[in-house]
Amino acid sequence: MCCVMAIGGTSAGAAAISDVMISGGTLDAPNIMQGLALLRDGIIDQHFSQRQREPRLLIAMNKHPGRVVFGIDEGTALVVHGRDLRV
Repeated sequence: MCCVMAIGGTSAGAAAISDVMISGGTLDAPNIMQGLALLRDGIIDQHFSQRQREPRLLIAMNKHPGRVVFGIDEGTALVVHGRDLRV
């Protein structure tokens, strides 16, 4: 049996898709909480370029080694199909 699932989110909805979720905080002290775990072993931060969030995503990555991090901007999408990714 095969199934296909489409999940989408913008802003906090996008961040909630991963199992480790950045839920606010500052650039040098992100708040980390449990997300929905639909994208295992990943961390998503949104409004990435617009709000210059690279520092907080790197901090989250360092606190959770082994995870793949994604910084997405407005008007972009991350399409995950198995282990294949497209932007």
